[in-house]
Amino acid sequence: MPFEGEHDCTTEPAHAKRSGAKEPRQESAGEKSRYILVAVNFGVASRAALRWASELSEVLGLELRFVHAVPTMNPESRGALRDGMRESLRGWAAAQVGVSVSQDAIRVEEGSPLEVILRESSRPDVEMVVVGGPLATEESGRSEMLHALLRQCPLPLFVVGPRGQRSVIVAATDGRDPALPIVQQAASMADLLGDKLVTVHNADTALGPSVPPLEGPQAQSHRLTQQIHDWLVSRVGSGLVITQEPSTASAVISTARALQADLIVVGVRPSAESLHHTADELLAEARRTVLFVPLSPKTQ
Repeated sequence: MPFEGEHDCTTEPAHAKRSGAKEPRQESAGEKSRYILVAVNFGVASRAALRWASELSEVLGLELRFVHAVPTMNPESRGALRDGMRESLRGWAAAQVGVSVSQDAIRVEEGSPLEVILRESSRPDVEMVVVGGPLATEESGRSEMLHALLRQCPLPLFVVGPRGQRSVIVAATDGRDPALPIVQQAASMADLLGDKLVTVHNADTALGPSVPPLEGPQAQSHRLTQQIHDWLVSRVGSGLVITQEPSTASAVISTARALQADLIVVGVRPSAESLHHTADELLAEARRTVLFVPLSPKTQ
């Protein structure tokens, strides 16, 4: 049963364009196609992922590429099996979501879902990856695969959950320049989708810029809040929500639910365990679509 402020993301129109969304970017003549990689397996989570990817394709001017993982096939029948699976996926996408793609844009590859998605995401013409989140509990191993994927995926990764009822994007920030790619990505998505951007800093994380001691903790907290607010306004033109939650993830989740937000944006780094802990908690508890933005190890 959905939380308050959620609705079933598997039954809405495929191209329900947001009122404030910008017109799609037009490809220039001679420009090579760029793709959104969508992991599909005929399931409920895949259907939700395809709906999100279809909307992103519209506003970003990117093409869709499906990827479907299969066990090792008999070499003698591999070609026929691939063709049959591509045609089945084409029909499924058209029937379930109203999306039309060519067989050439559907890759049926041998290996585990994790191996196949990582392999296909390394192609130079892929811009981002969209996968279904923990919507369909009957798909065993999905959570483990997602946790491994967000640690290894080199591209922005959308993990699709239930949709909120308002066009709001919530982004986490600690008020330091290494977090700038997160809020920039969130601001760009908000601009393209016509959404409102809300940035969140959890005071208990104590990750903001250093502040000289003032007359007490309240004054110090106020100065920190003002510094982060000024930092955000100067870089992305967004204001700030300050929370005091047990963790960054709980702060972001509570804000997203209170605002009935549609999307959460956070950063991940290969060697930052605290960010992976946040990402793991969001995967388990957010019940929203989360965009995980990979950050360079040099920005730690």
